[in-house]
Amino acid sequence: MGLNPVSTNSMEGTFEPILRNTVDQGWLVLLLVLIFALLAYVRAVYSKHLRELVNAFASNRFVRQMMREEKAFTSRPAMALSIVFVVSISLFLTLLVKEFDGSPIGQSSGWVLFGNMLWVTGIYYILKLSMATLGGHLLKVRNVSSEYIFNLLLFWKVLGLALLPFIIAASFFVYLSPPFFLIAGSLTIAIFYLVRLFKEVYNTMSTTNFSKFYIILYFCTLEILPLVFIFGWIKRFAQ
Repeated sequence: MGLNPVSTNSMEGTFEPILRNTVDQGWLVLLLVLIFALLAYVRAVYSKHLRELVNAFASNRFVRQMMREEKAFTSRPAMALSIVFVVSISLFLTLLVKEFDGSPIGQSSGWVLFGNMLWVTGIYYILKLSMATLGGHLLKVRNVSSEYIFNLLLFWKVLGLALLPFIIAASFFVYLSPPFFLIAGSLTIAIFYLVRLFKEVYNTMSTTNFSKFYIILYFCTLEILPLVFIFGWIKRFAQ
């Protein structure tokens, strides 16, 4: 927790330091440098694949093409961007808790809090992918499951990149109202989530003859249960 002069006394014309749960920036700078180094590597070595991912984000035709070429999960740039997502969302959650949570979790050391968020995000990541795979086998909708997982990973990768400006602004431009950038980042996450969910449900219902009831049940299970898990663990850390 640090001292930041974020308000002034108009009567005396002096700054009044206000205690805020800021994040110590040494480890944060190191993480951001590593992220951008990883992105630079992907851009330099796998620029074609990076363009394919961007195209797939915009068009389902490219999604199916990449799935046929088995580039969905195992390619190096895909794995690198998945790492960027996990680190980015963990950093964002750390800043969010630091800014708005007055409980002990918000007072804890920045890197310790980031470690907790990284652990929770990693478990959420694995849990969601495992549930999607298992659900596809149990309901015998493996094609639907595979396309769902690919689109899920695709949106996560793009979201990881989209959150970086908000993370940088909230971390280093503390005089420009960090809460604004964190709220804007939260809205971005919500928009990504809703767009992805609508796209998944619409595409699945329009391209398969499987029961709409079971498709809705499948998606509700995949979307609600992992969110309950992650919010439950964050709440547990806060106690």
